[in-house]
Amino acid sequence: MRWFMTSLVFLVSIMTTQAQWTLQLTSRSIMGMPGLQSFAAAEFSGRWIFVGGRTDGLHQRQPPRSFLASERNDRIWLVDPVSGSVKSAPTSTLPVDLADQLSSTNVEFEHIGTKLYVVGGYGYSRTAGDHATFNAMIIVDLPKLVQEIEKGALTEAPFKRVVDDRLAVTGGGLGVLGDELVLAGGQRFDGRYNPMNGPSFTQKYTDEVRLYRIDTSGPVARITDYRTYTNAVELHRRDYNFVPMVNRDGTYGYTMFSGVFQIPDDSPYLTVVDVDDSGYIVRNGARQYLSHYHSAVLPMVDSTEGAMHTVFFGGMSQYDIDGTGTLTRNDSVPFRRTISRMSAYADGTTRETKLTVSMPDLLGAGAEFMIDPGMPITSHGVVLLHRMTGDTLKIGSIVGGIRSSAPNIFWVNDGTQSTTNATIYDVSLIRTPTTITDDVVVRSQTALSARIAGQTSTHITVAFSLADRTDIYAIIHTIGGEILAEYRRGPFDTGKYDLRLDVQNIATQPLYISIHAAGEVVTLPVGHIR
Repeated sequence: MRWFMTSLVFLVSIMTTQAQWTLQLTSRSIMGMPGLQSFAAAEFSGRWIFVGGRTDGLHQRQPPRSFLASERNDRIWLVDPVSGSVKSAPTSTLPVDLADQLSSTNVEFEHIGTKLYVVGGYGYSRTAGDHATFNAMIIVDLPKLVQEIEKGALTEAPFKRVVDDRLAVTGGGLGVLGDELVLAGGQRFDGRYNPMNGPSFTQKYTDEVRLYRIDTSGPVARITDYRTYTNAVELHRRDYNFVPMVNRDGTYGYTMFSGVFQIPDDSPYLTVVDVDDSGYIVRNGARQYLSHYHSAVLPMVDSTEGAMHTVFFGGMSQYDIDGTGTLTRNDSVPFRRTISRMSAYADGTTRETKLTVSMPDLLGAGAEFMIDPGMPITSHGVVLLHRMTGDTLKIGSIVGGIRSSAPNIFWVNDGTQSTTNATIYDVSLIRTPTTITDDVVVRSQTALSARIAGQTSTHITVAFSLADRTDIYAIIHTIGGEILAEYRRGPFDTGKYDLRLDVQNIATQPLYISIHAAGEVVTLPVGHIR
């Protein structure tokens, strides 16, 4: 991906707002604390449990050096953040397929009650004799697991494995809604990573939200009531933040924030997608500029304010706001120190804010946020901000992730430019509005506008206007997101244009056209081609 930076004044207007609270980060160390990134985590009985992930920093780009088996996390860790006790047990005592999956990276996971659900993940498979995405879900009994880690040896007793190719997903999101599991986005990636798209791997995005139940009544656990929602335009994303939320009507759901990669130009998504047990919906008018890869996140709902807040700590992003208040773009999607917040309000609007507090280093990518057990939360992990009392409250801790030595290291990375982070960053919420410096709010404006200007049985004309010089990508697709045709045109200078698309070989059915430019997307209903 090429590198450039440009001011995008036309994309946003910047304003300041007096914050109602701010955050404070305090670092501390625990002797023996592991440095991990892209792992699964759970807080249980006041202790942290870490499964899988990597012990190295950003992966190298050469296939023989990327995602080395020697740098996978092959132990399960039990950390007491209060006493400082650190214990672990190796996965080597377990059957090969179970051990390899428990040592993989970018698994989907969700902790509910006494169970940790772990799905998929990517890593070296001794059974396959190569790197692969694992095709199973592991249901972890946390009380049993804790007992075995304390004894220093693992058996199969805490683990129940459900094998099914529909679970072969890495880089997606996992949630629990009632008695259903929801698996959103992600990909199946088998073979050795190669940024030049060489023949060392196969890759297929799911383009789906998958909901299912697990039947454990028989001798072998199995998937039941499996259903899917497909959209190759909006659900073609991975390595994003899948965050629990409370809807305006009080029901629970999840949000797919940003992620990569948009089909036309391999840029991060700016749209966000809300998911519940009835499917998904692209949130109207919402744009996310300041956090694009998986990072440590903190979800909080405030019923008094009528807002659902999600805070993103560092990570990687295509955009940032510089010291002059200007939104800038770097298509290398570098590591950032930015702490930002996406807030959804009762009136249906969404606001993105850059907090004045920043990460102490280029941190956050591949990290997890461990909510303090004293915090009031929903059953699926959203902090109840309106139930918190006091002025300065420890709300949780950022653990793990990648620590980078510079914003852009991918093309020079030989394994020494980044490491995993073993420092803990405790996060406190401070309710002192009069002492808080104004935060910066990113307010979206239209960089791209488009409409259907004409339609025949053989051609569709789209009228569009641009606020900057860029290419145009048009995708014709069904209501379910099945892509029927793609068109690439440009570059176009700033101005108004007509784009004439040949559709004579496309079957008649209700269709949509999505126009992509400069990271923005406009989707237009076409109806039947007549």
